[in-house]
Amino acid sequence: MSNLTITIDDELLRAARVKAVQQGTSVNEVCRQAIA
Repeated sequence: MSNLTITIDDELLRAARVKAVQQGTSVNEVCRQAIA
């Protein structure tokens, strides 16, 4: 799998972290699901 670097707003990152904790997964996986 390739790596991708993105720049996002601090509040969006915070929301992604919360969602990842709620789902028991990583921020990377939350982003993958959002893009797919």
